[in-house]
Amino acid sequence: MSIQSLEPDVYDDQVVRALDWLARALMHSFARDAAERDQLDLYSIYPELNSADLRNELDLIGEVNVRLDRLHNAIRALADKATSQSPAMVEDTGRLQLLCEELQIEIGDLVGRLQRKAPDGPDPKAGLTSREAEIAELIAREGLSNAELADRLHISQKTVKTHVGNVLRKLGVAQRSAIAWTLGMADQQDD
Repeated sequence: MSIQSLEPDVYDDQVVRALDWLARALMHSFARDAAERDQLDLYSIYPELNSADLRNELDLIGEVNVRLDRLHNAIRALADKATSQSPAMVEDTGRLQLLCEELQIEIGDLVGRLQRKAPDGPDPKAGLTSREAEIAELIAREGLSNAELADRLHISQKTVKTHVGNVLRKLGVAQRSAIAWTLGMADQQDD
């Protein structure tokens, strides 16, 4: 727990004591909750809060995709280390990264097929804001970059990056290329 300010001498002793009291109260609460964990299972009362609980095939695919993205990032870090070691290792890690990306695209395709098989299922864009849905459709149809999206929508690239991150998270995909598949628009994307 912390408080921060860009201005010096903003917090007096009373604020510091209040923060200390609050931190101690939270620690006490966490310790009590840990001791009572067996007595009170909030996930049984509110199962929708348990993100570890996979409810259907799409949840499972989303979890696999998240783990694959972690693997992709680990391979990228290994590739960065390998640049000073061995050209062959750089090639090998590059091939592994490509395999991860291809697998994520295939997972997106699988999600799209599952959603098309179940037309009564939820619209994948249902959880998106109108701006996020607009950005997702532009990426899916035209494959626009963040800079192109910013120019088209007259917003900053930082705002676009935030929206794209939200779209990826809400759709349960890790790569932009999977957005078209998830939305069932893969055949509409321009090359």
